[in-house]
Amino acid sequence: MEKENHISVDNKHLNEFINMSLDTLTESDLTRLLEKTASNLKQILDCEYVAIGILNRGKYISFIQSGFTKEIVSKIGSIPQGRGILGEIINKDSVMIVEDIKSHESYTGFPKYHPDMSNLIAKGLFNGNEKLGRIYVANKEIGFSEEDEEILELAGKLISRSIMHVRMNNTIKENEVELQISSLKRDLHDSALQNLIAVNMQLELIKSNSSEAGVAEIIDSTIAASKKVIEDLYDLLKKQENLPIGYENLSFELEDIIYRATTISNIDFEFEYLLDFDVSSSMANTLLTIVQESVSNIVKHSKSTTAKIKVFKEDDYLNILITDNGVGFNEDSIKKGFGLKNIKIRAIEHGGDVQINSHDKKTVIHVTLFIN
Repeated sequence: MEKENHISVDNKHLNEFINMSLDTLTESDLTRLLEKTASNLKQILDCEYVAIGILNRGKYISFIQSGFTKEIVSKIGSIPQGRGILGEIINKDSVMIVEDIKSHESYTGFPKYHPDMSNLIAKGLFNGNEKLGRIYVANKEIGFSEEDEEILELAGKLISRSIMHVRMNNTIKENEVELQISSLKRDLHDSALQNLIAVNMQLELIKSNSSEAGVAEIIDSTIAASKKVIEDLYDLLKKQENLPIGYENLSFELEDIIYRATTISNIDFEFEYLLDFDVSSSMANTLLTIVQESVSNIVKHSKSTTAKIKVFKEDDYLNILITDNGVGFNEDSIKKGFGLKNIKIRAIEHGGDVQINSHDKKTVIHVTLFIN
């Protein structure tokens, strides 16, 4: 029967070791967790210095130290990158002990202002084959023992698991935030936002069929107010999210705009969405605005029976192709309004352009937005 390995910790430091173990399960901030762990290890191993480095693609993204004064850390400056003897441990999942640092074949000297160090015990941090980081423990007066090696072995496993634990918690939190944002968007989308869009379309239809000047002025004022609210709601959604908008959610929003236009008109709309990637919230907002403006123009002015909206990617550009079989319009109409001026401004803001080809029985509007 294989003998079990028992790691012994003297009673003096048992509490620190228990705290270190509990922190790996309860602490959600990785920097704070590593600071506590480094401090506890310094006490347990009775040494002068402890450092824990976290790697990303082979380079340190953070380097937590215990035993170094803030002044020394500031003078040393940039995060070390594991060259020389410090790099020896990166590919090893076992503990490395160096009894005399300056005699080691990989020793290349310490940076200016770096404290003098005599001995070292170190271990790589791994999650399977993924290199998470390293632990360095230095300057123990009586030298490092086999017990210290066992303690560092266990500490390494705890730290590796805690890094993955924090990562998992952060992923969960990010998903929760995204769900909250999606919920907010859906609430606004299904109530205030889309209802306002529908009301706006209906007002524009009433205006187009009214010959009363006074009524037209009131409707114009109401339309302007509703458009401002719509823009404010889109801006609110944009401010609430830092993550890109999922292409499936964006497709749903576009479909809903077109569906609502269908319900208040006799136009047969066709929608084709060919994007398979997420876009920034800014570009999504622009895309929604352009489609909304285009659909509104078709409903109000085109007198068409069919229309098609196609969204796709070509080269480095997001493309919006809008066609209808209506009466068309002339250049004067574009200059006076029809919302096309606003579409052109939006496209230019995103490094794109608008091409318009309109004549009797067919209008084609091709909008491009640069994907940065």
